[in-house]
Amino acid sequence: MKRIVDLLVTLGLMLILAPLFLLLVLAIMLPSVGSVLFRTQRVGKVNKLFALYKFRTMRMDTAQVATYLLREPDQFLTYMQAGLPILTRINQGTDLANIINGEGVGRTYTGNSVEELRAIAEQLVDDPKGRQLMALCGRALSDRIFSPTRAVNQIIGAICAAAK
Repeated sequence: MKRIVDLLVTLGLMLILAPLFLLLVLAIMLPSVGSVLFRTQRVGKVNKLFALYKFRTMRMDTAQVATYLLREPDQFLTYMQAGLPILTRINQGTDLANIINGEGVGRTYTGNSVEELRAIAEQLVDDPKGRQLMALCGRALSDRIFSPTRAVNQIIGAICAAAK
């Protein structure tokens, strides 16, 4: 019976958190290549190994050593974790374009001209203060959207709403 309750609660929480997971998947997929999930081995009961899956926060080409042993660990972080400004060519009016522009984490371009896109990229390169502000906004957005506090509040809110 406990196993069934655990599975039902887990399924319910996964459904409730699906929009957050989708945003997280997009934040990982858009700026980098590779799997969204990272698989690692952990030791469980009776020293038995099990596979643990978690969302990837580092690039795929990161050396397979502990992060503290890397010479420059920041270079292996994904865009959202590093707070790098985003420059993307995207369809006008999409939610992602609204988030990027509205949150000030980068610039979007909706046209088809390579020259115009290059000009926007050069503006980013030539504006270190603007890039620094975008980096701060990117980190703040990442912390706000993907923070453990927000996830817990969403779970509690969903449980309270379901209990009514």
